[in-house]
Amino acid sequence: MSRNNCFDVVRLLAAIAVIYFHHSLMFGMEPPKLDKGFSIGNIAVQVFFSISGFLIAMSFTRSSNFLIYMGKRVKRIFPAVTFCAFIMVYFFASFYKDNIFNYVTSWDTFINFLRISTLYGRNVPGLWSEISSHTESNGPLWTLPYELVMYVILGASLSMHNSWKTPAFLLILCFFVTTLFREQLNSVGAYYATFSTLAEFGLCFFTGSLLFMTITAWNTLKVRVNLIAISLILITTLRGGNDMLAIGSIMISILVIMISLSFKERFIDGRFDISYGIYIWGWPLQILVIHYKPFGISEFVPSLIFTYLIVVIASSLSWAYIESPILKRKTQLNLNKDAV
Repeated sequence: MSRNNCFDVVRLLAAIAVIYFHHSLMFGMEPPKLDKGFSIGNIAVQVFFSISGFLIAMSFTRSSNFLIYMGKRVKRIFPAVTFCAFIMVYFFASFYKDNIFNYVTSWDTFINFLRISTLYGRNVPGLWSEISSHTESNGPLWTLPYELVMYVILGASLSMHNSWKTPAFLLILCFFVTTLFREQLNSVGAYYATFSTLAEFGLCFFTGSLLFMTITAWNTLKVRVNLIAISLILITTLRGGNDMLAIGSIMISILVIMISLSFKERFIDGRFDISYGIYIWGWPLQILVIHYKPFGISEFVPSLIFTYLIVVIASSLSWAYIESPILKRKTQLNLNKDAV
């Protein structure tokens, strides 16, 4: 697929929106929202899942088998989050321990590191308890198990039946779970992923996948404009209603994909992708900025701007020295396959 799109910019804006959302909460402010359950943070996550579903379906079609496909996904997710977990567990947390040596060499500390690195846990006991009321070690990581589970579901399903009907079936399944069984499945799940939330995110993810698998049937400017108009009309109409969660999520996903394919940019253009780094580094760094107030910064806007600055630096370093080298290595090993 050509680079005549703006997926990179849209993902970057979504990552920026997540930081704004969390910064607002940490300052005791009410973030903007479209509707109940559709805050700017929720919508940003839906944007991520929508684009991910589209691009991951593309990644599968460019992989010769399921193992190569999953290898790409593992190399994209885990190296960066493992390094972030190491810094949180062994560097940040050690500053708040009475006996640093005992903490660093503790088996429990190593287990916490492994759990965060494998997305099976999100908390380092006592990490922020002395400096923040937000005790989650890295709040945004809670969505990554859902992302990983959907990678497996989509890849395994397409391996058995490589057709547009596969994501269509998965989308319908998510729709019925969300509309009929959401409350019953709210506490049932695995790998820190409940079935109800998995279905909610799946509405966006599998809509994106379905759109990719059917792209030759609809990818014209006229169709994209019509779909954008229909999505906006339905989102506006459904606001405040019971159908907003299910149908509204699908419309947001369609809107995101149509807009991303209707514009092209040349600033990023595949040269770098720091959106993932921004997503995983934003929470711990903004907690530190808000508590320690560097350069006397205490107001919301200056604090947010300074947070963006250091998060962009951290995510750029993560991209340059961790993510990009691994992706390049992957490309060299599979010269006939494009990486996503």
